[in-house]
Amino acid sequence: MFNFLLSSFFDDVMPVAKWLTISLVACFAVLSLILLLTKVQNAKKIIKSVFVCLVFYALVLGITLLISNIVAEFNKASLDENGLSTDVVSYVFLPLLITLVITLVFALALFVLSKKNTNAYKKVSSIFGIVLFLCVVACIVLIYVYYSNNTKDWYKYNSTALYVGAGLLILFAVLSSLLLDKKGNLKFDTRCLTMAGVCVSLSFVLSYIKLFDPPTGGSITLASLLPVMIFAYVYGVKKGLLIGFIYGILQAVQEPWLVHPAQFLLDYPVAFSFVGLAGVLNNFNLFKNLHWLRFSIGAILGVLFRFVSSVIAGVFAWEATLTVSLTLNAVILFDVILVLIVGIILFSSKSFMHELKKLNQDK
Repeated sequence: MFNFLLSSFFDDVMPVAKWLTISLVACFAVLSLILLLTKVQNAKKIIKSVFVCLVFYALVLGITLLISNIVAEFNKASLDENGLSTDVVSYVFLPLLITLVITLVFALALFVLSKKNTNAYKKVSSIFGIVLFLCVVACIVLIYVYYSNNTKDWYKYNSTALYVGAGLLILFAVLSSLLLDKKGNLKFDTRCLTMAGVCVSLSFVLSYIKLFDPPTGGSITLASLLPVMIFAYVYGVKKGLLIGFIYGILQAVQEPWLVHPAQFLLDYPVAFSFVGLAGVLNNFNLFKNLHWLRFSIGAILGVLFRFVSSVIAGVFAWEATLTVSLTLNAVILFDVILVLIVGIILFSSKSFMHELKKLNQDK
């Protein structure tokens, strides 16, 4: 009964959340434009204050939608309808959520320690790296155990192709971070941690705001990838790939379409990690003064590799032909159009670039 009520609540609140969020984002954009054009005194401070309020709204809405979504989707009736065992909660989603909670706790701890104790910050950072690695390994093992015990039709899937595809894309992502972001690192200072949390939160909430649901599947969202792409543009490919990976796990919890361990990687963490390629020109002088073009090139590359990852999953996990998989996943390419439009406007703004340069100074 409780699950039914919460599921009903989720269905009822989504349309309200959608139009409220669209309205708030539009009002923020219009207000910012008016303040900047009319050169109102303290315009930037006002814009920052309103933006902070928008971020808090996103956090509250995101947590509310995630909790109601989990309860609504991960009950026995819903899982049976999607062909999933109830064990998927214990073996897949609970470990992923615990990993996300641990990441959040350590992030908050590092945020506090960065201002008080440098030595403690370094020690906690090292511990965090080890714990996060162990959590990821544990999640992968548990996911494998779940599918090996519960997926009776594995013979229909080309497991070899799925694992090879996932492995090659992961290798490509690692090599990209090493070759294209040689100066980058995975150290998160206070400002970087804050921006990572803000960008992931905004992207997650915006991913719930679906403007259009094509009949072929997928959805066109309210530029949901833009915040994570902006983070990658500021902090480079290494950090961008990591934040994209975390965002991909959240997407798996939000929309659980899982039939195979490698398919899980290809459709979610690996696919969304490529969003980090938005920072591909971060350490290069190519088109140095054309920030909108630099961002657009990185954003397009990121989405193309996300598209490739999902196409591979479609062919070898969902038994689709290459043509069908390309067609069904084409929505990914259309979803980035709004991201590019808004991104070009933002990166053409001198005020916006001035704020990003402040972040760059502290990398």
